[in-house]
Amino acid sequence: NALAFTSFVAVRMWTEPTKTVLLVWAETSGCDDCRLWAIYTVNSMASNEDMRLDLWNDRAGPMFVRVSVAESECESVRFLGYEGLWEIAGSKDTQRLMWNSTDTQQTIMVGMSFKEVNPSAIRSVAFGVLWRLTTNPIIAKDTWQNDISVRKNVIRASRMTGSENILTRQFALGIMYEWSNPDLLLGAEMYSDNPLKQTIFTVAVNTEPWMRTCQLQAVGTLRNWAIQMRIILWQDGEGARDILLRVANYNSRQHQRARALAMCALQELSQARPNREPMWTNSRLVDTFNNGALDCDNVRSQECALAGIVWLATLPSNAVSMWSTNGTREVILYTAGKCNPFHAQAQKLAVAALQTLAETPENRKPMWFSRASFIVIRLANP
Repeated sequence: NALAFTSFVAVRMWTEPTKTVLLVWAETSGCDDCRLWAIYTVNSMASNEDMRLDLWNDRAGPMFVRVSVAESECESVRFLGYEGLWEIAGSKDTQRLMWNSTDTQQTIMVGMSFKEVNPSAIRSVAFGVLWRLTTNPIIAKDTWQNDISVRKNVIRASRMTGSENILTRQFALGIMYEWSNPDLLLGAEMYSDNPLKQTIFTVAVNTEPWMRTCQLQAVGTLRNWAIQMRIILWQDGEGARDILLRVANYNSRQHQRARALAMCALQELSQARPNREPMWTNSRLVDTFNNGALDCDNVRSQECALAGIVWLATLPSNAVSMWSTNGTREVILYTAGKCNPFHAQAQKLAVAALQTLAETPENRKPMWFSRASFIVIRLANP
């Protein structure tokens, strides 16, 4: 096993007679420790991406499938079988081959089931195998459309409590995130599945440290939905809109990435023309964009906030109001005039906001007799 961790050596080990010795011992009862080391050694080889396709096609794949569902009293053997499938599922070359194998599909479903024969470690790694497979968009769509039981198991797993189930929960939420891929256009179907939607809402606002990865997956799912359903998400006042505004206003350093994702989701919502007037008249949203635009510690959040302001300014009535009142106007002027190489994109977006405001005739005279003209002239000089 120690030798198998080195890819150069592993390639040469997967030849006769060594590979046959490993495969024979992997399925020979009577010495569980021998079986464990044999399976573990093949797992170590599978951690080398260049070997995964050969391993899958050369008896290792079927071996992992068989030991994963074997009626063995040794749970460690089953666990290592699923772990081997996890390793092989990490390669794009093998994902479709695995999913096209009926035996492999059934093995994954057995591992994901909530039966007493499945301890939490086996269940978590089985969900992990499915998550790795659903990073392939074709498999993601197939798992959503063709197997209701998978959906139910994923939703159930995403609601599990207890630290021993955290990996299962992360993988389940990871599967949901892959389902929400904008290219798959499954957002509306997912949003209409109320248990799934409510799970995403609940996890998105969970600030417990041990739930941080889960929170990022949930907010990332909301962002993916925002790309597909801009009007629906904004109109869902007590659901998605409220949650995105809450997360976008978290000021803890531990939640900076979640905040950026939520801000980017709100920016996506601002791209829908019907949303721009109600978004500008929503003081909480305006304050969120203003605060985000000034947040120099979170560049991604800052850029998304300014991009949202630019989109809102494209509505002429918004543009007049935006320039004639303090708040957003001052945020734009401050950011446009601040030269900092780490925030160059934010500055460009602020200047784009000035340009958008200047496209509305009512703004041109007051803008010329303001600080905006000095900033624009200074930036125009090479």
